[in-house]
Amino acid sequence: MGAAVSTNSRYMGGKTLLKFFHEDTWPALQDLLERVDMNENSGFEVFKVFARTDVNEDGLVDLNECFRYLGGKRTKFTERILYSESTVDEVGDIISGLNFKNFLIAIWNYCTLTPAGVARYCFEIFDVDETDMLEKPDLIAMFKMLFNTDDFEEDYVNIYGFDQYPKVSKENFCTISAKKPYLIQPALDYQNVLRRRVGGKIMWAHLTKHRERALRIVDEDERTLSNAVNAIVVSSKNYSKRFDAPTADSMISTSQKKVISDTQMAERELHLQQRRLESETRSMRSTAPDRKMHQAWAILTARRQAFDEEEYLTTDLDRRCRDRLMLFALYDVAKAESLLYWQYKDAYDLDITEGSPADHEARYMDHLATPEGKVMLEFMTLLRLMELVLQDIEDKVAKMKRKPKAKSERQLIFEAQRNELQKILDGLQEADLSAHDRTKRIKFLLERDFTEEHLFAKKNTKKTEQAAAADIARKELCAQLKEKTMRDKRAEIAAAQEERRRGYIIKEFELTTNYGSRTTKWEFVLDKEANKMTYMARDTHEKRHPKTAICETCDGIFVQHELHCDGCNGPRSAKNLKLYRPLGFKDITLE
Repeated sequence: MGAAVSTNSRYMGGKTLLKFFHEDTWPALQDLLERVDMNENSGFEVFKVFARTDVNEDGLVDLNECFRYLGGKRTKFTERILYSESTVDEVGDIISGLNFKNFLIAIWNYCTLTPAGVARYCFEIFDVDETDMLEKPDLIAMFKMLFNTDDFEEDYVNIYGFDQYPKVSKENFCTISAKKPYLIQPALDYQNVLRRRVGGKIMWAHLTKHRERALRIVDEDERTLSNAVNAIVVSSKNYSKRFDAPTADSMISTSQKKVISDTQMAERELHLQQRRLESETRSMRSTAPDRKMHQAWAILTARRQAFDEEEYLTTDLDRRCRDRLMLFALYDVAKAESLLYWQYKDAYDLDITEGSPADHEARYMDHLATPEGKVMLEFMTLLRLMELVLQDIEDKVAKMKRKPKAKSERQLIFEAQRNELQKILDGLQEADLSAHDRTKRIKFLLERDFTEEHLFAKKNTKKTEQAAAADIARKELCAQLKEKTMRDKRAEIAAAQEERRRGYIIKEFELTTNYGSRTTKWEFVLDKEANKMTYMARDTHEKRHPKTAICETCDGIFVQHELHCDGCNGPRSAKNLKLYRPLGFKDITLE
C-alpha cells in the first residue's frame, strides 16, 4: 500500500511536505481549493496522499501508482476515475499521469458525489451521444463494467422499467438508483475506499454537503458532470480575493462584470432552453418510427465508406467478395426497413386524411370560404332546386286522369335552365379534364351571372323546396370534396411509392457499378507486382485491365466498339459507356 510518509518527510526539491505545500502548492491552488470549500488543512490531507502515491517524486501519479497506494479493486470503471491521457511536452517527452491539480479535481469530483450523482457519473459514461436516454443493452454493459464480469443479472436492470418503456432517461435512472443502488453499488463501494484513504469520511461528508448547497446549480445547469467540473474550475479564478476591500477601480470593474455576468446568465438561460428543445428533438428522433430505417441506411453508408478506404490486394479476392456481398446484405436490410416504415407511414397518412366526419365537415367549411366553394354551392343549389321542381311537376302530371297534351311554360323554362346548368356541371366533371382546363371553367363559372335564374326560381318555388335543395347540394359537395381529397392523397402516395421504387433500383445499381454485381467473379484489386489496379477473376485468377467494361447483368466483357453485350445482349451502363470506342477511334491500350 506504500510506505508511510510523515509531515517532515522530504519531497521534490528537498522541502518537507508541509513546507512544499504552503510555499508551492497552496499559493497556486488557493482559489480552486477555497472554491470547493477546502482550507489549508483539508488541502494538505489530499496533498499528503498525492505525495505518498508519487513514489518517484516526478510530480505525476499514474494508474499503477494510484492503485498501489489507494487500493480498491482495479476495473475498467475504477481506472476511468483517475485516468489521464498521455501528452507530449515542449521537449517532445511523453508525459503520462496526473499532476496534483488534476488529481485533486478527480478525487474531489468523485468523492463529493451523492448516490444520485454517482448514478449520473455512471450514466454519462454510456450516454456518448448525450441523448439523456439509455436502452437496456447499455445498462447490461454498465453492469458488466461495474461488476467486472461477463455475466449478467436480469434483476439488477429490470428495476428501471424496461417492461413498459424501451429506454430510461437520465433523471429516472438517477432517481431509481439513489433509492435502489443495486446496479451502482460497486461504484459506491469504491467511493468509500477513496474517502477512507484520502482525508477520511468526516471531511468528505462536509465537502459533499457544500457541493450540494453551493455548487448544485452548476451541476444542474451543465449537460454533464465533466462540463460542471470545468465550469467550477473556471469560476475559481481570483476566488480567494472576493473579500478584499474594493477600490474605486475595482467597483467599476465589478459593475462591468455584473453587467457581463447578467448578460451571460441570460445567454445561458437561452442556451438551456435551446438545449432542452434539442434534447426533446433527440428524444423524439430516438423513438421515431423511422429510426430503424435511418440507422440501416447510415450503417450501409458507413460500410461503403470503409469499403472505399480499404486496400484490397490480389491475395484478398475472397475477402473483397465477402465485403462486397455484405454491402448488398446491408442494402437489403435497409430496403426492407424502408418498405416496412413506408407501409406504416402511407397507411397512417391515409388514415389521417380520411379522418372523421367532423374533420371532413371542417374541411368542407374551409372550402366554402374560397371563391370556388361559394360559387359551386350556389350553382349546385340552383341545379338541385330545378330538379326538385321538375320532379314535383312530373309527379303531379302522373297523378292526373287527363294528361296535358303539352308541357307548361313553367316546366319548359325549368327544363331549359336545368339542362344548361347540367351541361356546365358535366363539363366540370369530365374524367380526363386537365387542371388547367378545370381552372378555366371554374373561372367562367365565377364570372357567370345567375341572377335571372335565381329570381325565377325564387318566384316559382316554395321556401321548403329551396331549403331542401340547399341541403342536398351541401351534402353532395361535401361527399365530392371527401372523395377528391382521398383520391389526391392516394395518387400522391402512389407517386411517392414509384419514386422510392426507382430510388431503390438506383441505389442497388450504384452498388453494382461501383463494387461489382452480387454474382460477379471479378474483383477490383491492387496488383502490387505491377503497381496498378486490375480486375481479377476469383476462380481462374485471370487479370484484366482496370478500364475493362464488365457487363453488370451477365458478367461478360464488352468489346470496345460494341454497344451491346455478347452474352446477354444488354446495353452498356453509363459507367461502361465511358469506355466505349467506336470503330475508327483509337482504342484503349490494355497492356
